[in-house]
Amino acid sequence: MKKTFISAVSAVIISITLSAEPGKTAVFNLHPVNISASTAGYITDAVRRELSFFKEYDVLSSEEMSSMINKDEIENSQLWNNPSKAGLYAEMLNCSIIFAGTIEKKPDRYIITLIQIDPKTNKNEKIVKIEKAIQEEKLYFLAEEAVKSIVFSKKGSVSLVSGTEFNAPALSLVSKGVFTMGSENGNKPENPVHRINITHDFYMSKYEISNAQYCTMLNYALKNDRLKITKKFVKNSEGSSKILYNLNLNDRGIRASIYFDGNLFKYKSGYGEIAATGITWYGAAFFCNMLSISEKLTPLYDLKNWTSVLFNFKGYRLPTEAEWEFAAQGGRFSKKFAYPGSDNFSETAWLKDNSDMRLHESGLLKPNELEIYDMSGNAAEWCNDFYDAGYYTTEEQTNPSGPDYSAYHSLRGGSYRSNPLRSAVYSRNYLNSEKSSSESGFRPVLIIP
Repeated sequence: MKKTFISAVSAVIISITLSAEPGKTAVFNLHPVNISASTAGYITDAVRRELSFFKEYDVLSSEEMSSMINKDEIENSQLWNNPSKAGLYAEMLNCSIIFAGTIEKKPDRYIITLIQIDPKTNKNEKIVKIEKAIQEEKLYFLAEEAVKSIVFSKKGSVSLVSGTEFNAPALSLVSKGVFTMGSENGNKPENPVHRINITHDFYMSKYEISNAQYCTMLNYALKNDRLKITKKFVKNSEGSSKILYNLNLNDRGIRASIYFDGNLFKYKSGYGEIAATGITWYGAAFFCNMLSISEKLTPLYDLKNWTSVLFNFKGYRLPTEAEWEFAAQGGRFSKKFAYPGSDNFSETAWLKDNSDMRLHESGLLKPNELEIYDMSGNAAEWCNDFYDAGYYTTEEQTNPSGPDYSAYHSLRGGSYRSNPLRSAVYSRNYLNSEKSSSESGFRPVLIIP
């Protein structure tokens, strides 16, 4: 199932205090309002699953909770309305963090309220409220957004989250580790095989950025006077101006999916959830900066010279080639597949043999070991590194970030036009940094020092 992003969202975070120590996390069933209890239970399970991707939360399953307290208490605890019994439940469940909340159906939208409770004080620590016009069968993705919002909310602040103007992507944790980069079976740029040490955890977008997401970013930037628009191109207006998006794209008959109507950027009907392409490297980096700004994080790209800060601040950027390949292999959970998630490309990648020579919605095929989709095929993905075909050496490296300069940046994963040999986890490609094609897309990573 694929995450759907709709710009008409209201998300408010209220952060009060944070005092709970790391330990077990219990999620009590969301209280249903004008919606069935079974649907509320399904969404609660989605919240549990999404929280489990974050290392800060050791989440109890519903079965584990039911073995320790009455099932009725889990489903009807009333903690969403009165947290006074949180300490009692925490003692029974041997947990230090509790979540509760509500899921409400309105005539034109759904509302999830997610509450993190400190059982030591029996008080709410954080409250996230997200409203969205969305189909009921896609409520899972509203749960994803609520979890991400509450996990990354700041202590002691009251602020609007990205949902009001900018839809942040769902993320998967990539824990630090050591892996072998390159392949003896690859072409010369993929040799020699060498050992890489990734010393930091990071979060990677589960899906390739869609036209709807990129369009929303452009409108967010437009509203904040950060764009210059011509008939052919969208450029940034601050710093060193570069082409971000090609409005006039015509790549072998495939045209741009996003257009400007004189007031707003819009995407063609039926193309909202399709992976966004026609984006230059600068356009991908600019998206990361806008996402950081919208979430009140540090923009990691200096637009004066387009250099990036890699590890020292919390914010979004493009993955390094090493981070990308480590994640594509499945990180520490890698099963050494040829393609991300499978040795059979048709299970996990849209390539020329099965794509009908067109882009698809990200998330329709099998994910890899980290629950990340489409890292092979569909849209080729920009990386942060400049490209050098001779960059690899036999020496072990720690957090490599590519050569110092090139006219090209790296692309990874192959595309819907690629053959299987050019779409393996180790395959490398490149494109001029200010060029774009119907194949060039991206996914961001979130860095948390």
